[in-house]
Amino acid sequence: MIDKSISGIQRRKKKLNTIDAGSQVTSIIWSREYKELFSSHGFPRNHLSVWGYPSLNKVADMKGHDARVLHSALSPDGQTVVTGAADENLKFWKVFESKKGKKNGDGSNNVNAVKSTDDHLEDELVSVVKNLSIR
Repeated sequence: MIDKSISGIQRRKKKLNTIDAGSQVTSIIWSREYKELFSSHGFPRNHLSVWGYPSLNKVADMKGHDARVLHSALSPDGQTVVTGAADENLKFWKVFESKKGKKNGDGSNNVNAVKSTDDHLEDELVSVVKNLSIR
């Protein structure tokens, strides 16, 4: 069975909350500055989401890939997430704006900051990745 749920768990393995994400959960990344997490998904929607924690209320939902998202990674500054999918695309998302930037009054991320970065940066990284040999 494919798990389409995300659960918040305390230290002593007590479940805080569980939500149905609606699609296969392929990765989860915790924000370093906010009480939020980022999730990537596969079939059937191939989307990306940002969730508040511990409530697991959805903060943002993003469509960006035409096939299953296979991997995601957080940039060293903790603001940008890169996703790679079966559609052979890498996409960059400014998901967690630094606290030095704007944020909502409730301490959550500014949802308007969620956007794909410039195409030239994506093209540069894709050309580097094409030069790598995968064994």
